[in-house]
Order: sequence, then structure tokens, then C-alpha cells
Amino acid sequence: MCCMAPKVRFLKSRADVQEAALQALVSPADANWGIESESEQGILHTEKDGKVIRECVPTEKGTYMDYYNGIYEAIRNKKQPPVTGEDGLNVIRIIEAAYQSNAEKKIINL
Repeated sequence: MCCMAPKVRFLKSRADVQEAALQALVSPADANWGIESESEQGILHTEKDGKVIRECVPTEKGTYMDYYNGIYEAIRNKKQPPVTGEDGLNVIRIIEAAYQSNAEKKIINL
């Protein structure tokens, strides 16, 4: 008997809302900073054992300032950086695989 790995896709219509907020001169101190509207949620599309599952996934609240504060702490106070070089490299691999997947119209396994 053969088992096939489930197919999983995550669809997102736009990037992080923080950039648009900054361009609109919204302050990061605003109570709604980094919160996406429900209509901007991503969709997780999974096919498992022949069954198609589609569900909305709420986006985590974004906060660039936590990242920048973490960089400051790493440089000034020798704390662990919020993102390691290996993490950054893995993000680049995922982005490259996404481009490859789109160009070849197939799933790219990492």
C-alpha cells in the first residue's frame, strides 16, 4: 500500500500591512498597528487522502519594532539576534523555491 504526502498550499493576496501603514503615515504606536482585516487572511489549501480542505488562517499581528529592538539588543547588549543567518538563508531558499514552483508549475520539495 502506498501513502502519498499531503499537498499543502498557502495562498495570500498581499504582503504585510505594516509597509502600507507606514506609507500612510500611521504610527507604529497606533493600537491597530500590524493588524490585518479579516478579508486579507490567507487560505490554507490542503489535500489529504483525497479530501480537499480549505480554511482561512488569521494573520498574526505584525510588529517591525520588536525586530528592530531585537537587533539593537544583539548589537548593544550581546543578546541573541531575533533572526539568525541560517534563518535568513532558509527564507531565501523558500522564496527561490516559490519562484521555481511558479515557473515550472509544480511543487518544489525543500
